[in-house]
Amino acid sequence: MRLRTFLSCLTGLTVLAVLPLAAQQNCTVQPDTQYTSQILKDTTLTEFDTSLTNHLNVSSCVEPPDKFLGHIVGAPNVLDKIEKIEAYMAQLASQSPRVKVYDIGKSEEGRETQLVVISSAETIANLGKYTGITAKLADPHGLSKEAAEALIAQGKPFYWALGSIHSPETGSPEMLMELAYRVATDPSPFYQNIRQHEIVMITPATQVDGRDREVELYNHHKAHPKEPQPGLIWWGHYVSHDDNRDGLTLSLRLSQIVMDTTMKWHPTVMHDLHESVPYIYVMSGTGPYNPWLDPIEINDWTQMAYYDVDHLNEQGVIGAWTHGFFDGWAPNYMLDAAWMHNIIGRFYETYSINGADSGLSKLSSGETSREWYRPSPPLPKVYWSARNNINLQESGVLYAMSNVATNHEHFLRDFYLMSLHSIDMAKTEGPAAYVFPANDPRPGLQARLLQTLQRQKVEISRATGAFTAKGEIPGDKAKEWHFPAGSYVVRLDQPYSREAAALLGQEYYSPKSPRNYDDTGWTMGALGNVETVQVTDPKVLQVPMTAVKGTVEAPGGARGAAHIFAIDANADPNIAMFRYALASTPMEVAEKSFEMAGRKFNAGTVIIRNSSASALNAAAETAGVRLLGLAAVPKVPMHPLLAPRIAIVHNWSNTTNDGWFRVSFDEMKLPYDYVALNKLGTIPDLRSKYDVILLPPNDRSLAGIVNGVSGKQPIPWQNTADMPNLAPPGLDSTPDIRGGLGLAGLQRLGEFVAQGGLLIAIGPDMAVAADTGMTPDVTLRQPRGLDAPGIVARAQITDLDSPIAYGYSPDLDIYYSAGPLISISSGGRGFEGFGGGGNQGRASGIGSVTSPDILQTRPSDSVLLTKSLGKLTLKEAEKQTPARRFDGGPAGPPPRVIVRLVKNPDDVLLSGLLTGAKEIANQPMVVQTRHGEGYIVLFATNPFRRNETGGEFALVLNAAMNYKNLNAGAKPKKTPVTDNPSGN
Repeated sequence: MRLRTFLSCLTGLTVLAVLPLAAQQNCTVQPDTQYTSQILKDTTLTEFDTSLTNHLNVSSCVEPPDKFLGHIVGAPNVLDKIEKIEAYMAQLASQSPRVKVYDIGKSEEGRETQLVVISSAETIANLGKYTGITAKLADPHGLSKEAAEALIAQGKPFYWALGSIHSPETGSPEMLMELAYRVATDPSPFYQNIRQHEIVMITPATQVDGRDREVELYNHHKAHPKEPQPGLIWWGHYVSHDDNRDGLTLSLRLSQIVMDTTMKWHPTVMHDLHESVPYIYVMSGTGPYNPWLDPIEINDWTQMAYYDVDHLNEQGVIGAWTHGFFDGWAPNYMLDAAWMHNIIGRFYETYSINGADSGLSKLSSGETSREWYRPSPPLPKVYWSARNNINLQESGVLYAMSNVATNHEHFLRDFYLMSLHSIDMAKTEGPAAYVFPANDPRPGLQARLLQTLQRQKVEISRATGAFTAKGEIPGDKAKEWHFPAGSYVVRLDQPYSREAAALLGQEYYSPKSPRNYDDTGWTMGALGNVETVQVTDPKVLQVPMTAVKGTVEAPGGARGAAHIFAIDANADPNIAMFRYALASTPMEVAEKSFEMAGRKFNAGTVIIRNSSASALNAAAETAGVRLLGLAAVPKVPMHPLLAPRIAIVHNWSNTTNDGWFRVSFDEMKLPYDYVALNKLGTIPDLRSKYDVILLPPNDRSLAGIVNGVSGKQPIPWQNTADMPNLAPPGLDSTPDIRGGLGLAGLQRLGEFVAQGGLLIAIGPDMAVAADTGMTPDVTLRQPRGLDAPGIVARAQITDLDSPIAYGYSPDLDIYYSAGPLISISSGGRGFEGFGGGGNQGRASGIGSVTSPDILQTRPSDSVLLTKSLGKLTLKEAEKQTPARRFDGGPAGPPPRVIVRLVKNPDDVLLSGLLTGAKEIANQPMVVQTRHGEGYIVLFATNPFRRNETGGEFALVLNAAMNYKNLNAGAKPKKTPVTDNPSGN
């Protein structure tokens, strides 16, 4: 009752008022013997505790955590939901003038994210003064060195601790309540120093939606230990572990909230709290560090890491270490909001078994070996408790906060210097700017990329007139560019130039470097299919330009009074947005290019006849597409452009990859059904329900797809009285998650395609079609001797007449990450033979890998072929060749290769790490094949990778909107050539 009444008082409030200072002066603090004895009882070894956390004092004015929660922090078998944690923090603010609480944004499911601010009462009363100082240091344009030093002397660093972005890592939201209480109430010099010289910021849980689901599952399992229990299927509303891989596009609400809060408060340090490895890993990293990072950033990582580990070791803690585990390369983590914005970003990994459980911990030799960076390693076996985790995590953070408080001027100065270095980048190391031409053929994709930069708080300008500059698209040769008026310019003489450079530049990860931790390439202009010109000459900064104030939007609307309108095909996803906005309006697609109204229109141009011009204009303005009025219907073959019914399929074990598909579809406002894999086999007539079924890369094998989750008893995933948040609107539920597609599902899926549906299968999930006989001419193979961990690869559209390729130019950069490759058999249904890996390249023999073999005692193959033809040409012989009787009649249309990687292995890599390029050069990446009346399209790339690959979106959307006519533009049937890795 107390919690409900207290929360009702907060309704509508963003900031909770604090008590007057006088009310705090009469408070007394004394040892809390009961809380302290419970800490000691729940800690399994003194080596897992420190003098900071082995006791607690009780204040006469401020309620300690156990009185509010009913248990101490880190008590066995107890976790608290986000509402209760945030309510305790709000109570702290109501009882102490040293604490303020802010709501900083709602999650996808409507939960508030909280920011708790703690310092001295005087500082809390004057927060505006200190945020004003850090704002000036964050953008030191026009700030003299003397003025900056004066601000540093007056200012205070902000230290922001963020709990639990990964929901199964449950300790930090609990720990941060106790830490907040200590910092707010403890009168010892250690805490006085923190309050006097620093401003502590706390976000108890960064992923608030997943926190509640995890706690409900945990508590339900404790109450019903004999019931089968699912894992946490959805952490956030969209993705699971990848919610900490959204640093490039900031597509998730938690990423946007963190970035917006960062820009408002300009913290000096951001500290992200994780749990995975024993017992406390303090991040510094192995390298290679991201090359755009300021050296000060990296030096501060190292200094702070060794400070924390040293102080933990002085307390006798074992298993505290640094250096290993993390590389520091990719800017796709949440902490990119720090690293590329001149803020020290750091994280911990501490150890837990399962939620608040205790139990015997057994570690591998790799986790317990003594190394130079881990001189006091974890134990092979030990009884571990949740309180151990709390002690180490809390002690480390407190030592780190003390370090920053003691050296407050040093860290504020580093913040200022990194900001200053970022402004100087354009005229020192360069480049000077990135320019986005106003005449880019894909204004929707251009606007999308610029919006990403705006979310990153990168300043964007627009040229007021035409200008010329020498520049290069990353990876291409420099040339003279003529930029029209209205071209966008991202100047690199701004505070967040490092963010712009890191996203837009080209990167190379050497095979000689330590192992990578995640993707190694991400050049965003390339992945977005957006012309992005890097200019090194600082003279470009003198071009007349004005700052863009609002959000960049793609121009849209109808031009001209006409009864017929056209949208030129440009591989822009905005066309799909427009199509679905007017789903009931008939639209057609020109299958060939044509000229009209004084200009050329591409194949795939959308034609709309006799529709309301005002309705078209409104939809076009919203979607960001341009409609041009035509005097007549073009005289080229056309077919309908459809708004198909799409199903995005998920399994019940890993929903991260399909989550990114949902992110992109929801962002574009494209409708879809979200369907479980094990449900497909229960739908009698899939074709009557869907036109397109999309299989994201969720599974690793056909066996995993078919079998799914195993178990002896039903495993439900659905809301109950004690688990009301498992399946909110937009997510799925079921009485039983067991099973996968199953044999019945495979049959239904085959029938769906045979009856005219389109199946789009991506990555490992291509096996559903390729390994089950649906695509007899297409098989999959695993690459050999290849290392391509998340790269940007150069490809070519090899069939520009295909509806899938409508609007594309011949060259396209794509995402690839060493997934299965597509092989197309010779002769349409030919036999590839045994040994040597089948279609893996030429056989062992004479010569090199690129030269023909020389067979002994006989003429060459070409001589014998010519002799056998007599007077016939090869084409004439092909026309006369009847279908083979074992084919059961004439062969169907051969597979249609839409996208291939480039032929030259040396040219495949644009960004990232690649070894074994010959294995993938010239390999098909997107292939279309026929099955009955329908089609199957296979993607060896991932066209919706983390919402970063906007340039590939249209490959999927074009296929979907043209699903009934994917044969349009097909060349006359001929025997396809066997694909091999060397491209010969």
